[in-house]
Amino acid sequence: MRFIHAIAGFLSILASSTLAQAQPNQTKTSIFEQASRYTVKVRSVIDYPTIKDSRGVFSGAGFLVDEELGWIATNAHVTGRMPGRITISFKDQDFLTAKPIFIDSFLDFAILEIPTNAIPKQAIQAEIDCKNKAKLGELVGAFGHPKGLDYTGTRGIVSGTRYRWSRNWIQTDAAINKGNSGGPLVSLSNGSVVGINTARLSRKTTEGLGFAIPARDFCPIIDKLRKNQNPNPAIIPVSLSLDHERDTGLNVMHVFQKLTVSWPLKDQDKIIGLIDSVGKEVKLDTPADLTNSLRAVVGEQVVLNVLRDNKAKKISVPIKRWSTVLDQKFVYFSGLNIGRLDLRDQELNNPNNYLVIHDVKYNSIGAVAKLRTFDMIKQVNGKEFKTVEGLHRYLKNSKEKKITLNVLRSSSSYKTRYQYLLKQLRTKDLVLIPK
Repeated sequence: MRFIHAIAGFLSILASSTLAQAQPNQTKTSIFEQASRYTVKVRSVIDYPTIKDSRGVFSGAGFLVDEELGWIATNAHVTGRMPGRITISFKDQDFLTAKPIFIDSFLDFAILEIPTNAIPKQAIQAEIDCKNKAKLGELVGAFGHPKGLDYTGTRGIVSGTRYRWSRNWIQTDAAINKGNSGGPLVSLSNGSVVGINTARLSRKTTEGLGFAIPARDFCPIIDKLRKNQNPNPAIIPVSLSLDHERDTGLNVMHVFQKLTVSWPLKDQDKIIGLIDSVGKEVKLDTPADLTNSLRAVVGEQVVLNVLRDNKAKKISVPIKRWSTVLDQKFVYFSGLNIGRLDLRDQELNNPNNYLVIHDVKYNSIGAVAKLRTFDMIKQVNGKEFKTVEGLHRYLKNSKEKKITLNVLRSSSSYKTRYQYLLKQLRTKDLVLIPK
C-alpha cells in the first residue's frame, strides 16, 4: 500500500445494510477468521497520477460488501483517483482484474467490481453496521495486510470519534500500519464492520493513533449505487467554520458566487440541521455531517435549519453534485499530466478556470523545465485552452514539436501572490487519458 495517508503533516497516511446480530458465543478468533473470508488484497498500478496520487505500484486491503454484485470496498488512496490497472485476490486465491465503479476523494472511499463467478466458495459478504455510531471504549479489530503480513488482525478499542481534516473519524489504538488501508475495522463484540482502516499519525511523534472512516458515512454511497442513484458529494457553495475553540459548529463565513449552484445564505448564518428525504429532522454538528447528509438526500432540493440573527429559519436550497472522479479527462505529454481541478473556492484561486498540472514525472522533459504540480496553464503558444480535449487536439494537429507555455504559479514576491512564467519545451508521448 502506498502510505497510510499523510494528513496535516503528521499522517504517514452495502454490504449487507443490516447490523450483524450479536453473537455472545462468538470468539474474537472466530471474528478474525470470518474477516479473513471477506477481506481481499488490492493492488493498483498508476501511470498518470492526479494531484493526490503518486506514480507506481501500490497495495492495500479491501472487503466484499455485495456478493451478488461482486462489489468490494476500499480506500481511494489504495486504488488511486485515476488508476491504470487494479487487481484483487481473496485468501489463497490468484489475483484477478477489478473495475473501479466509484471513487470518492472526499471520503477516501472506492467501490471495485469483480465478476461474481470469480468469488470463491469460501468467501462471505461482510456485515456492516450502517446505523450506529461507534462507542467510546468498544473493542475493535483492524484487519488487513500490514507490512506484507497478509490477513493479520490487531485489536484495540475505539479511543474516540472526532472531526479532523474535514472529515469524521473513528479513532482507535488498534495498530494500523501500511497494508491495512482499505481493510475493515471490526467490532469484536458482534463481528460487524464499523469502519474502514485509513490512516495513522506518524509513529515518530505519537503511538496508538489510528483512524477509520465510519461505516455509517460510506453506507449511503453503497445504497445509492445499488439504486442507480448519484452518490457524489453535493457542491456546498459556502465556506464553513467550527465554533471558536470547539470541534462542532457550521458557521457560514463566506458565500461563493461563481459556482454552478448558489444558496440563499449569508455570512454569520449558522446551519444546525436539515430535513432529510423522508421528512426527518437531522441534527448537524460538523461540516462533514452536512456533506454526508446531503449525499444521502434524494432529489434536487433540501431544507436547511439555520440560525440567522439568533432566530431559527428554514431555508430551501438546491442540490447539485460534483462530477465523478472517474469522468475526469487528462492530457499527458513530456512528463506532464494536465487537467481540470474543480475547487469550491475556484473564484479565489483559479477564477479563469485554467487547466492545472496534476503531476510532473521525475526526470522528464517537464521536470527539466522546472514545472510543478499546481502550476496553471494560462496559454500554449499564445492560445488559451479551457478543456483537456481542446488542448490535446491542438497538440496532436500541431506541426511544431516545441511549445511555449505561459504558466501561472502561486509564488509570493514583491506586492504579488502569483508569478507568470514563460516555459519552452518539446512535446513528446502525447496521450489523452483515459485512452
